[in-house]
Amino acid sequence: MASERDRQSYRKWQEELRAEEAAEQERIEAPIRAAEAEIQSLTRKIFATVRERLLTQKDVDLDGDSFVWIDPSVAGLQMPWQLAMAANADEYKRFIAAESGWYFHNPENMKRLLGYLERNGCQIFTQEMLKRAALRLDEYHLLEQRPAPPPPPEPVYVNLERDRSQERPEEILHEGWDEITGEPRSFTDYQVNRMSSEQFLKAFHLGRIFPSGVPVRNVVR
Repeated sequence: MASERDRQSYRKWQEELRAEEAAEQERIEAPIRAAEAEIQSLTRKIFATVRERLLTQKDVDLDGDSFVWIDPSVAGLQMPWQLAMAANADEYKRFIAAESGWYFHNPENMKRLLGYLERNGCQIFTQEMLKRAALRLDEYHLLEQRPAPPPPPEPVYVNLERDRSQERPEEILHEGWDEITGEPRSFTDYQVNRMSSEQFLKAFHLGRIFPSGVPVRNVVR
């Protein structure tokens, strides 16, 4: 039968063995953790660099190839400024109608989106070009998100079926400017959809992103 001294020696040996195993595990994992931390730091720096570049420069890789997709239907197209802006307004209206589930149309987002396209030689664009450009900016958290809706009011009616009949979907509003006063105001989807191209240009200052009064032309890939 093992003596108490033997049992103590065995427990000490087990503790020493566990300590050696822990030290060996630490020796193996320490450089891995250091490498992972360095990769995370580098990833954050790259993210910040690309994010800043998207706001001020052309969106190209190290070889100068552009990340911007040009719709073949408008590649190299040239037209008078007024006609181009009217076409752009129609395409932007289609874009915000189709992507309102995730894209928040407001003056700041529109300025960033159209500014991004303009810096990359896209003065004439299509709905699909707008979508891809917006997704690129959203990937780097450069688009403002739609504010959370206010909490619903406390129910007033006792009749649950009647309560449901009173429910209305949350109205999506688009921030722009009043055509007459020039003051900021909100427009509903219904109001936006009924606007002409000219009204849309004025309501959302769409034409101010591009040089006014001169022919515009897309880059040729």
